[in-house]
Amino acid sequence: MNGLGYTSLNGGAHEQTHVGNVNLMATPVKNLTIVPSLRVESTTGMQIPAASERPAPTPSLSAAMGNGEKLDVRERLDVRYTGVTNWVFSVGGEWTEGSGNLYQTNGLNTVNDPPDRPPS
Repeated sequence: MNGLGYTSLNGGAHEQTHVGNVNLMATPVKNLTIVPSLRVESTTGMQIPAASERPAPTPSLSAAMGNGEKLDVRERLDVRYTGVTNWVFSVGGEWTEGSGNLYQTNGLNTVNDPPDRPPS
C-alpha cells in the first residue's frame, strides 16, 4: 500500500454574483457627445472541501472552509466631437476600484503522516 494521499474526496461551493450597469449620454452642444458609465459587480462565495486521510489505522477526516467577498466598481467616461468635416475626435478614460476579503481555515493536512517518516 502506498500510504500517501487522500480518499473520499468531496466538497462543495456556492457563489453569487450581482452586476449592475448604468450608462448615460449627454449632448450639451451640437457635435459634442459625453457618455459616462458605471458598472458595479459584487461576488460572495463559500467553499467546503473535505477528505479522508491515509495512512492510518482509521483514516481521519480533514476539512477546510473558505469564504470570500469582493466588490469591483468601474467608471468610464467617453467624449466625442464631430464638428470638423471628415474628422472625429474622441477621448476616453476608465477607472476600476476593487476591494474584497478572503477567509480560509484548516485545510488538507497530513496529521497521521509526519514529514520525517520514511517512504513505504
